Amino acid sequence: FKIWAIAEGGYFLNWLWHSPQHILTSSQLHLQFQASSADNTITLNPTQSVVVSLLNTLRKATYHVFLDNLFSSPNLFRVLREQGFAATGTLRLNSGVHCNLVELKTLDRKGRLLWHWNQLLRLPTADHLVMQFAWKDSKLMLMASTNYNGLELVQAIRHRPSTEDRQNRPLRAAFGDDPELIVAIPEFAVDYNNYMNSVDRGDQLRSYDSWSHRSRRGGWSAIAWGYLLEVIVINTYLLQLRGQSDLPKRLTVLKKWRSKLSTALIST
Repeated sequence: FKIWAIAEGGYFLNWLWHSPQHILTSSQLHLQFQASSADNTITLNPTQSVVVSLLNTLRKATYHVFLDNLFSSPNLFRVLREQGFAATGTLRLNSGVHCNLVELKTLDRKGRLLWHWNQLLRLPTADHLVMQFAWKDSKLMLMASTNYNGLELVQAIRHRPSTEDRQNRPLRAAFGDDPELIVAIPEFAVDYNNYMNSVDRGDQLRSYDSWSHRSRRGGWSAIAWGYLLEVIVINTYLLQLRGQSDLPKRLTVLKKWRSKLSTALIST
């Protein structure tokens, strides 16, 4: 089995257990748009349905979710927008992204895209509910968002790439002999890089000082309980580090928190 998780800054907000025998079925969601001529039924595949299910387990609030291209599609983002969630993510060629962006990405992979570095193209969906982007970094990035229009820029430090493949030529030309530049780049790209890897951060923290033995293959019960225990350790560590804590001193080293927590549990 696998675990679908939603997290913020490494803190696991919630998760769903998944096994091939019990997958989430495709969701048919009826959207209430003002355009009466539009087809108001969107069908999401089981993987995309996971995103909707996880977000609906959270406390009612306004959320902005960042997704990788396993989940992202213009249709999913329309559904999330209708339900009150903002979304930003990278797109695959078969995600339903605009055909012009597919052609540009194909040219970029072949090293035949004549774009300069940091060039941006914005294309809204036909209903103007989702903005689609093609942005030239070291490679051409295809992204979509219901939160950004692409005109928001932020100053960022970029480093000259070390590789010399054809896709990197515009980037190396922009740098010249400079090892780094401060440039204005789209805010959606900066925020995506900052917030996208929250689950990965949590998984990385879980891997530190973890079990010294392996769980046998097929031992799903032990793995499940082990996962829950690790999440408790990591979440409490992040809460005392970033939130309100009664401790006289916040513990910044995860290993010290593990030791303090285990000592307190044993002595209780």
